[in-house]
Amino acid sequence: MLTVILLFLILEGIMFLIDIPFKNRIKNSTSVETSLKARKTLKWVRIISTFVLIVALCVIDITIGVSFGSTDEIGRDVGMIIAYAIMKGWSILKGNIQTYSKEGYLSRHNNYVLYLRAFEADFYDKSPKSHSLESNLAKAIKKMGANICAIGMTKELDAPYGADRVYVGDDTWQTDVAELMQKANMIFILMSDRESCIWEIAQGARMLDKICFIVDDADKYKNIKNSTTHHIHFPEYDTIAGKLGDSQSDRVVCFVMYDGKMELFEFDSKDSPSKIYNQLMEIDQIRKLI
Repeated sequence: MLTVILLFLILEGIMFLIDIPFKNRIKNSTSVETSLKARKTLKWVRIISTFVLIVALCVIDITIGVSFGSTDEIGRDVGMIIAYAIMKGWSILKGNIQTYSKEGYLSRHNNYVLYLRAFEADFYDKSPKSHSLESNLAKAIKKMGANICAIGMTKELDAPYGADRVYVGDDTWQTDVAELMQKANMIFILMSDRESCIWEIAQGARMLDKICFIVDDADKYKNIKNSTTHHIHFPEYDTIAGKLGDSQSDRVVCFVMYDGKMELFEFDSKDSPSKIYNQLMEIDQIRKLI
């Protein structure tokens, strides 16, 4: 098994070399169209290359086995290569390349949830089975029957696992985000005190009844509350925390405000998608909108 893993690591190295010209093209692109075209091409190159390389790996293993007369081990080795490819290798080599523009996403989805966050909250991992706040929340929302999207990092090659990435221009992002917010069934905002995030939160003043605010940092929340006083009257953090009981180190606090009411819940940042799903289903406004 260690030999098979080593061989797949070699394949990863080959795929890394294949990525380089596309990575440079995306890095140097001056428009969304150019970067999306590079991503779309690379997506197919990866799929085809991954399949060809795995088949080539099996052929090489068979050839070596026949040459050295160890035919008894050929079936076992090929079986291990295929098993590893199915369980892990294929998904890692193929990666998670996203190719949606705003127009492309909206043309295919009219029932979606928008996830807004600071880019620094993105969790990059090669395995689709990796867990993060975003990936677990996205799985829970998909279980409720809705699609979920987020604005993609302009220069990224592979997107984090979780929400679908929608790529917009650096010069039009505010207009594009505002449109995505307006057309979304519901919006989840992981609160950050970065300037761009505060702008997004302020835009939500006109659609508070369909926003779920997610707080994972009390200090950032207090900064946001002070910065958005003229747009949204957020409750004191201690008031929210007091309704949920004793504070926990990994606690994530969520709340929705509508019709003069506030519904809130919490989950641990390591909670499973099923547990988060159950929490979401207990909130009347969320269950109504998704």
